[in-house]
Amino acid sequence: MIYTSYDYLSKYYDTLGEIIALARLDKYSNEHIEKTLASSKMILELENSDITLIAFSSSSILYRSMFPNGNASINDIALFDKNYWIGEMYISVFLKYKLTFEAIFTILPLEAMEYQYKLYHEMDISNFYEYFESLLKEETLFSRFLRVKKISAVKLASLTGISLSTIRSIKEGKRDIKKTQVGLIENIASTLGVNIRSLLYPITLAISE
Repeated sequence: MIYTSYDYLSKYYDTLGEIIALARLDKYSNEHIEKTLASSKMILELENSDITLIAFSSSSILYRSMFPNGNASINDIALFDKNYWIGEMYISVFLKYKLTFEAIFTILPLEAMEYQYKLYHEMDISNFYEYFESLLKEETLFSRFLRVKKISAVKLASLTGISLSTIRSIKEGKRDIKKTQVGLIENIASTLGVNIRSLLYPITLAISE
C-alpha cells in the first residue's frame, strides 16, 4: 500500500533523490540511471503499491543493489543537492499521473529535469504540474516511445504484423491502445522493448490518505 502521509512521501522523495545523486557522483550516464531505476525492484514495488524496500531500507543499501560498482557515499551529497528536488518531482508526478517510471523518464528524462530545476525549484509545485501536462498534450506517450526507440510507425507495423493504420491511429491518439487486443499490445511492447504497463497508463495504485 502506498501511503501519502508527509513522513512516507518525504522518505520516497529523499531516497530517490539520493540514489540519483549517488549515481551521478559515480559518473553513471543519465540513460543508465534511468534504465536501472525503471527496472529496479524498488521502483517496481512502488508501481505495485508496495513500500517494503523504500520504507525499510536505507538509500545506501538500495543504491548498492542497483549500482553494485558505485563508490559514492551519502556523506558526499551536498545538503541542498538539486537531485533532492528532482527525486521529489519524479515521485510527485508518479503519484499524480499514475505513469510507470519508464514512461515518466521517456517524457521527462534526467537531462531535461535538471534544466527544469533552474526554472521551477523555487515555484509552487502546481507550476511544474502544468509544465508536465503540457508535455503530455504535446505528443502521445506511444509516439514518444517510438521516437526514443528510433522505430518508425512503418517499421513497427512491419515488425509486429499490425496494420500501419492501427499503429498510426494509436500514435496520433485517435485510438485508445487499451482497447486494442491484449495480444497485439504485448507484441508492440515486446518489439519496443518496454513494459506493457507503460503503454496501458494510468496504472492502478492503491493510495491511502
